[in-house]
Amino acid sequence: MSIFDPRYRDKHVSARIARSLFRTSQAIKNMLWDECKLKRLTPAQIQTLLFLRYIRPDSATVNTLARSLSSTPATASGVLDALQKKSLILRKRKESDRRVVFLSLTYKGTNTIQKLEGLGYELQKIIEELTVEEQEVLLRSLSKIARLLREKGYALITETCPTCCYFRPDIHLGAEKPHYCKLFNIDLREDEIYRECPEYSGLRI
Repeated sequence: MSIFDPRYRDKHVSARIARSLFRTSQAIKNMLWDECKLKRLTPAQIQTLLFLRYIRPDSATVNTLARSLSSTPATASGVLDALQKKSLILRKRKESDRRVVFLSLTYKGTNTIQKLEGLGYELQKIIEELTVEEQEVLLRSLSKIARLLREKGYALITETCPTCCYFRPDIHLGAEKPHYCKLFNIDLREDEIYRECPEYSGLRI
């Protein structure tokens, strides 16, 4: 019994879908490798730069990066070492707990990742060849698959504040940072609530 067995796939629609997702995943990896060759970066290094570009600074730690890369902290540290040698990232220890290391992009790192902002655009153009209705059905289906993968521990939950149970919007109306995160006990600006957070919980309380 294998999704790679044509006879098995012929009898199971779910197996055909799974095989298709595997092939799509490989195609996306090929797209990523093309960008890697141009920028002289590994896929893990590009993922790390994107991670630092879109995660909130208070969540940008080695352990969180490791979860995002689905790797060990030691492996994530190796990726960071390589990026630091390229002067693309900075490490800074938390003053109140020296065991915690915060990560950030350097000016060079920011410029580098800005040149990669178009990563995935080709895939988007391919998806846009589907009808709007087909795109909506695909999105609903993939969202459900992603949720099930998260529940089984295969994918990191990285959603934005407005859907998080810890998010309190507009509790300081008129202030520079009007929003509040109950989890981290911090106030947030409007642009900060669209940064990814590894502690997302799907239910509002």
